[in-house]
Amino acid sequence: MSAIGEAEEAAGGSGDFATILNWCDNPTIQVNDINSIMVNPVKNLRALDLNLLPVLRSLIQTKSVSRTAEVLHMSQSAVSEALKRIRLQFEDEILVRAGRSMVLTHFAGTLEPRLARALSEIESMTQPQELELETLRRELVIATADNVVATLGCGLLADLSEHAPNVHVKFLDLQDLDINALKRGDLDLVILPEGFIDEPELHHLELFQEDFVAISRKGLFNANLCLTEQDLRAVQRIGFCGDTTLGLRIIGPTEPEDKEQIMIPQLTLLPYFVEQSEAVALVQRPVAERFTRYFAIDIHEIDLGLPTVKVCAYWAEVHHNDEFHHWFRDRLVDNLACDIRYCAE
Repeated sequence: MSAIGEAEEAAGGSGDFATILNWCDNPTIQVNDINSIMVNPVKNLRALDLNLLPVLRSLIQTKSVSRTAEVLHMSQSAVSEALKRIRLQFEDEILVRAGRSMVLTHFAGTLEPRLARALSEIESMTQPQELELETLRRELVIATADNVVATLGCGLLADLSEHAPNVHVKFLDLQDLDINALKRGDLDLVILPEGFIDEPELHHLELFQEDFVAISRKGLFNANLCLTEQDLRAVQRIGFCGDTTLGLRIIGPTEPEDKEQIMIPQLTLLPYFVEQSEAVALVQRPVAERFTRYFAIDIHEIDLGLPTVKVCAYWAEVHHNDEFHHWFRDRLVDNLACDIRYCAE
């Protein structure tokens, strides 16, 4: 139970503000003692306008209605009205005239340190918590295609090792995608082409754009050759078929007789087949460029009229204002920018 809750229970549920401040200073006070120090046992915390507390703090600090008005950028009449309400709430004058100056009542003097602590706690609730990456323990679950994992993996590993060593990332295949799990926040992120998820309540960020090219064994064709539909029909082709319900299969011409001779379940397997055969495969340009770093393959432009694809990250509202989630999404963009033609918003 919270300190306020314990104080309210000890005070018979009244929750009087002055009582709670006293109890927080000395939680060993017994019920009879609490009842004896209560300003007004009938009123409770819910009856207190919290907007009055900054005014009360300033009045205690400045001992002046006019100076409080200046500090808080309020009119003197508004501060005077607030002081009247404060006096009613606490059944104490708070400020009294002594000759030509104003002085605090004894009760107001006892409020000052407790009010400062209470307001500090309340104000801290409106500020984002400081993100302590080095000690944070957390697991992130991301559903995406294997080529995105290959692109992100090394960069994220280095980032997390340096900044958040106790954070773990678990990648899931898109075939296991559960949209309801994403909505609930059980999945932190889904990364896939735009258009496959149509859920208005989800947030999304365009990460990059990609077009399609053909890859072939190095030297099979002139490296500068732009392959047409007719060229592709004249050669063997290898295709990638992930979850066809999500439209992730990469295809060539759509006539039945033009189907790929081999379909494989993982995009990252394509270069192994292409490098050792006379077959051609269609892949996204960033993927092809990555393949050329490790395999003896050429990239060819294609003349098929295939559209550019926008790849987006999707996440639920439950994660939207999460400071770590926000940091991770920024790192995601930065890592992709290092390896893929990044599309700035």
